[in-house]
Amino acid sequence: KATGRAAEATFVVTNTGAAPIAIEARVLKRDIDENGENIDGEEAGDFILMPTQFVVPPSQTQSIRVRWVGASEVSREQAYRLEVSQIPVSLDDPQANARKVDLAVSYLANLYVGADGLKSDLSFDGWRMERDAEGKAQLVFTAENKGSRRAVISGGDLELSVGQSRVTLKGTEGQLEALGTYTVLPGARRVLRMPWPQGLAEGAPTVRYAPLYLVQ
Repeated sequence: KATGRAAEATFVVTNTGAAPIAIEARVLKRDIDENGENIDGEEAGDFILMPTQFVVPPSQTQSIRVRWVGASEVSREQAYRLEVSQIPVSLDDPQANARKVDLAVSYLANLYVGADGLKSDLSFDGWRMERDAEGKAQLVFTAENKGSRRAVISGGDLELSVGQSRVTLKGTEGQLEALGTYTVLPGARRVLRMPWPQGLAEGAPTVRYAPLYLVQ
C-alpha cells in the first residue's frame, strides 16, 4: 500500500535457475467482477518503475522500485497489479529467438494506493437458495462495499434459519471454507456462493452474518 505522492514499494525478483532470465515489469489497473474474477485493465500511467526491463543472472536477485506519482490526495483506494513477466528469449543464441514460442512465466502482485482514514462499508443482502447446473442447492448472497477502502474477509460466524430449522457455521472450525478469502473493492459488489448447509431445510433463509475482516 502506498500513501501520498511519490510513495514507494520495492519488489525483489530472484532467479533460482541455472540460466539467466530476461524480465519485463509493468503496472496494470485492476478490477474484480461480481464472481471474483480479476480483470486486468490498461497499463497505469501513475507509476514509475525502475527498472522496467532487465536480466537476472543465475542465483542472483534484482530489485524493482515502484513509485506512485499520481495524485497526492486519494479519496478512495485504487487497485492495481504489478505484472512481472519472463520474456521468452534466448540470451545465449539470439538467432533462436525467432524460433522460440515458449510461454512466458508471469507473477502478479496486488498494489493499493490509498490514504489514512479510508475505510470499507460492507453490507450483505439478497440471501437466497439457488440450484447449480447439477441441481444442487446453493446459498447465494451479495456483498456491496459503499466505503472508500477494500474489504478482505475470511471466515466469521454464519447463523441461518428456515422455519424451525437452524444451523450455525463457524469459520474457526473450517465451516466457511467454501467462501474462501474474498475481496470487495470500494464501490464494487460481489456475488458469493457456497453449498447449501447440511441440516438446513430448503427455502428462504433468515441470516445473521458476522464476517471476520482481514482488511477493513
